[in-house]
Amino acid sequence: MIMHQLAVILIGFLMMTRYLTFGQFTEFFADYKDKNVIDYSFKYSVDDELSGVSMDHWEEKSDNRIIGRYALLEPGGYVRSVYYIVDGESGFRSTTQTRMLVTPYPTRTFQQSSVPYQHHTPIAYV
Repeated sequence: MIMHQLAVILIGFLMMTRYLTFGQFTEFFADYKDKNVIDYSFKYSVDDELSGVSMDHWEEKSDNRIIGRYALLEPGGYVRSVYYIVDGESGFRSTTQTRMLVTPYPTRTFQQSSVPYQHHTPIAYV
């Protein structure tokens, strides 16, 4: 009986140590006192002919000021651009500009299929 209990304890200990790593230490430090001085910039664009989606977005943060722009191509061939600025004194301000492309953008028309799509039964309800 005692041997059985010792075996169960030993197996439990071995299973527990499987998930623990001895001799390793990872230290993480972050100084959140100066969180407003983190500067960044990013830019991305999407131009998908199949779906007709064409857009871009860029943004820069320097000191306590953020400036950026996002633009998209509307179905009629117009480009809508939104320029924005955020600063601590005036808050969020934006300007919208709409213009026509120099060359007309081909528009695609989609129509619903005549045969309805049959969805599968869900595996589980959440």
